[in-house]
Amino acid sequence: MSTTIIFPTIVYKSPGECRRPRDGGLYTYSGAADATELQEKLAAGWYRSQDEAIAAAGARAYPANPRAKPAPAPKRPSKPIDGVNHHEPKSTPPVVAPAPAPSATVVVPALPLPTAQDEDEPDPDEDEIPDDDAEPTRQELIQQARELGLKFGNRTSNEKLRSMIDEALSAPSRKD
Repeated sequence: MSTTIIFPTIVYKSPGECRRPRDGGLYTYSGAADATELQEKLAAGWYRSQDEAIAAAGARAYPANPRAKPAPAPKRPSKPIDGVNHHEPKSTPPVVAPAPAPSATVVVPALPLPTAQDEDEPDPDEDEIPDDDAEPTRQELIQQARELGLKFGNRTSNEKLRSMIDEALSAPSRKD
């Protein structure tokens, strides 16, 4: 039985850059425009079908592990930059710094020790009375809001807390 070839046609060679889905065989392909070009390619090692090309290549048509990652390149030690990352060889003895040269003695005057009289005197900054015009501190606002039974969180700003307190103080109190 003779086979009629219709031109242009495709010829195959293995291994190549294309992967056959059913078995993972690698192949490449090329076109042949006429019978003369087909005969030249067949003589040069090309085949009429993928199956013939992969079978002729044998084990070379199948990679060892198609999903395997290439081996990582070995790491090279970094070059020292002005002494950073520089490690002395272990065979060299450690370098001992020379002792400092004797210097002139510096005399520091002694500070007077506190006496019992000094401890009894009140610190003027401790009991300082704040101005009446000063804004209340966060702690004062929190204390007043708790006394009024207001609900608030850590994210409530001082301004919002102050307005909540003012509302609670200006609202008429209900006594049941």
